[in-house]
Amino acid sequence: MNSFSMFSDKQNENEIRKKLVDFKGTFVFHTEVMENWEKLKQLYHYGAMPGGSTQVTLTGPSRTGKSELLSVFTEEMNREYGDSFTSGVVPDVQFKSVPVLYVETPSKATLKTLASATLTELLGHHVSTRESEASLVSRVRKALNYHKTRVLIFDEFQHLTNHGQLHSRSGHSPAADFIKTLLNSGETSIVLAGMPEVRGVVKGDKQVLNRGWQNLTLDRFRLGSKKSHQRFVNCLKDFEDSVPLPNRYEFSTPEMAIRLHYATDGLIGLVSQLLRISIQKALEQGQDSLSYELIAYVYREQMWAEGKEDPFSCDKEKLKNLFNSSIPDNFNDDDGSGKNKRKAPKSLSEFRAGIY
Repeated sequence: MNSFSMFSDKQNENEIRKKLVDFKGTFVFHTEVMENWEKLKQLYHYGAMPGGSTQVTLTGPSRTGKSELLSVFTEEMNREYGDSFTSGVVPDVQFKSVPVLYVETPSKATLKTLASATLTELLGHHVSTRESEASLVSRVRKALNYHKTRVLIFDEFQHLTNHGQLHSRSGHSPAADFIKTLLNSGETSIVLAGMPEVRGVVKGDKQVLNRGWQNLTLDRFRLGSKKSHQRFVNCLKDFEDSVPLPNRYEFSTPEMAIRLHYATDGLIGLVSQLLRISIQKALEQGQDSLSYELIAYVYREQMWAEGKEDPFSCDKEKLKNLFNSSIPDNFNDDDGSGKNKRKAPKSLSEFRAGIY
């Protein structure tokens, strides 16, 4: 292989990687996402009020887009509201406020490692767990106030169950005590996100519950009505707009939507994964568009669960049997009322521009 060929191969690999990264960053603002976004914004502004600290749980199955929602929310709020300030202690040094702090709970976490992870994320350098738990938690409280953090997000909070931190045998909840301590620190609101068992932290402690909380959910798409069919179709259209290939393949047709829904159990994360791998295959093979055959091949090779029907080998009649319902004939109306709903933004830039 000559040097020019090696260079061309490397360049092609880099182009494919960039296109895949861009597609992976696609964030779909479907109805549930927008509703939760607005509630998180309300929490942000409410938490800024003196004595306004409260908490929210955001729960749902894995791969429904919870982490993506919280990550984008964090990025947007910090971009819009973050600023620099000087400290009275070190007047010549500029510090940055962190209006929203996103922390991914470590796997097999303890409250000590979670406090360490919080400080590491906030301060930008590793914080050791050699200190006592009380010392680390105290530092977290001070750092949140110092960096003007209004919302603290703990994602994958169910990881604390690995060490019995959500509920001890006596019924005492160390995790609830940790949350109460942080809520007492000032004007920081807290979001606990993860699997449905996370709600037990709030429900199992009266003192936490009495502070006021609300549960937000982000669930899988279900096809029990015409409205829910259309929501899923709209998401697929947003993905279609983001496919980095010259020619458009419409996988948002009503029939294809049902096949994709069955293949992914309505989990937006699995939809994205299936499409991303299919795009990678298309780019590597020099194809200018996705195809039914390619998506079906990727599903069978990498995602098909044993004992489950292959939705891409079924005819329309078999699909009807799989869902025990007929495929709707008309998907033009969002909910069958004939009234147009406001449209979701197609991109983050549209969202920023205030179209929604």
